[in-house]
Amino acid sequence: MNIVGVVNRFLRAKGNLLKIDFEVDEKPYRAFVPDDQLFGAIKDILLNREYEYLPEFELNRFHGKKIVDGGAHVGLFSLVASTYAKEVISIEPHPVNFKLLQLNLEINDARNVIPINRALWSKSETLTLYKGGHTGAHTVLNSQNARVTERFSVNSMSLKDVIDKFGEIDLLKMDLEGAEFEVLGKLDYKVLSNIRNLVTECHLEVGDVNQLEKFLKEKGYYTEKFTPPLVKEKASYSIKVKNLENLKVFRKFVYTLSALIGAKDNTLAILFARQARAKHR
Repeated sequence: MNIVGVVNRFLRAKGNLLKIDFEVDEKPYRAFVPDDQLFGAIKDILLNREYEYLPEFELNRFHGKKIVDGGAHVGLFSLVASTYAKEVISIEPHPVNFKLLQLNLEINDARNVIPINRALWSKSETLTLYKGGHTGAHTVLNSQNARVTERFSVNSMSLKDVIDKFGEIDLLKMDLEGAEFEVLGKLDYKVLSNIRNLVTECHLEVGDVNQLEKFLKEKGYYTEKFTPPLVKEKASYSIKVKNLENLKVFRKFVYTLSALIGAKDNTLAILFARQARAKHR
């Protein structure tokens, strides 16, 4: 059993919704999140803040900017980003996740977030979305889900489509369960030149992150990649999660043990990239 399955059993995930209360620089938020994401989206976005691991990617540095959240799940990253961004484009293909995303935006009056029920892909077409082992693992890649029987027909859009409709992207965050290689690997320079900064979770069983990093460097990006777990110790703004003491204690135990035995998640990498010329903007 993988770590997510172990943690879900320990934390008693039962397919229910959790009500999560948190503050971003003292601004209160409330979100409904599937309980199988205690050691997923909740931990990664609100506690570890892995997409903000580098100081240049902290969300308060994008005040008044445009952010795209590809693979938004139920909107935790989008909500945090909405505190500072002028506009957040929140893209999520799964119908149930998307309904929860809409609900979370509504109850928080996040009017600067635009939800889009599509899959981010290399082009616009109709795809099959396969059910994953948890609500954050649904994917359009059949090779990862050969035995899955539950599937959905979804429409896709490309980054070119996003840019044509909404303009230049100041920060692109992606968690696409393997589709990141297809989305990024076929972009031409004209499209990439409209993406100032990007951070993506890369699934190493699907593609070669070193080749993707090389491709981005050739297109004029500074890049850095890391193997999870990534835990941001200090930040220039605060996220305070109320309650969830069991999760916080268990998280500390897991990471202390991981550090002692030198354990890393060798199936994933977090890749950061920023345009060389963006440094001088």
